[in-house]
Amino acid sequence: MTLRQIILIRRLKRAIIAFLVLLCVLDYARVFGYQGDDWRRFNRSSVHIDQLIDHRTFRAGDTTIRLLGIAESPADGGAFLRKKVNGQPITLILDQPQTRDEQGRLLAVAYLKPGDCLNVDCISNGCAIDDTFSCSIRPDLELAAIKARRLASRLWRQSQ
Repeated sequence: MTLRQIILIRRLKRAIIAFLVLLCVLDYARVFGYQGDDWRRFNRSSVHIDQLIDHRTFRAGDTTIRLLGIAESPADGGAFLRKKVNGQPITLILDQPQTRDEQGRLLAVAYLKPGDCLNVDCISNGCAIDDTFSCSIRPDLELAAIKARRLASRLWRQSQ
């Protein structure tokens, strides 16, 4: 190898290293859009609902969140959620290894305060139907659905 080739190879190596360092810095600055691990970022975090999309989906900051265990709802299901939350912060608990659904929404169980699960409240008040999706609060959701049926509240009254 000639001296000229050696110098070119060294310059190329330095340029590649500088480029990789630049990529690392840009990635750290989140220029590429990666927000980090959902578990670290959202699990047990408190958020405010900025926009209620429907009876089980809302936006908090730049993230769309879907309540786990809720399937259908009558037209006023979103109204119940809006009234129940009423500007209060909610605490998100992630449940599954898969934290997002096929539409990119974060899947979470929401609590207004310890023991006051928003997902269960929606079902027990007849404002939503529980889905068959397996999650850690599934037994609570099933009990809430039984309670709603017994009380013949809103949605269940229509189906009987």
